[in-house]
Amino acid sequence: MIQNRGTTVAAVIFASGAGTLAESIIRFSQNADSSFHIEAIVSNNSGARISEVASQWGIPFYHISGVTHPNHEGYVSALHKVLDTHKARLIVLAGYMKLIPREIVADENWLILNTHPALLPKYGGKGMYGIHVHKKVIEKMEQISGLTVHRVSEEYDEGEIIHQECVPVMYNDTPETLEERIKHVERAVYPQVIHEQAKKILT
Repeated sequence: MIQNRGTTVAAVIFASGAGTLAESIIRFSQNADSSFHIEAIVSNNSGARISEVASQWGIPFYHISGVTHPNHEGYVSALHKVLDTHKARLIVLAGYMKLIPREIVADENWLILNTHPALLPKYGGKGMYGIHVHKKVIEKMEQISGLTVHRVSEEYDEGEIIHQECVPVMYNDTPETLEERIKHVERAVYPQVIHEQAKKILT
């Protein structure tokens, strides 16, 4: 699949799972007016469906994890090599379940974005991901939840907040129904926020 390159920002997706959010980002990047294109996909899980997504779209896929690189320095070096090879200016986390090494976070060559399925600073931090977040939101009887797009820092979910989108919690919601509704919004909102951030890099 030919990427929309032109004068656009090179982005690398980091993902760990099925890749549905990554697919939304890739599809958006194919728009003629997209300010970014996807150069590669990195995953810490070689058996995840995201590898199939990469293959379907003709995007280079890299499995980099503690399995492939048990030594921390080697692990960081492998990540750097991929990012440098593809001239990445954006790293986009899409369901990536591993903390980004501080050496990558501190590098000013790129902006790192993540989306979290709650309105941070509520329900963030280590262990707060996926269905665990939505269970806690319902347990606390919140009326509003949503998603947060933020810069990635050295700590889970503590980076600068860039965009938040509210999603109502219905009286009959289960963690699963709330999760699916937020994912639906996320797939529309996150690519647009990435687009806006990439435009800033280009200016």
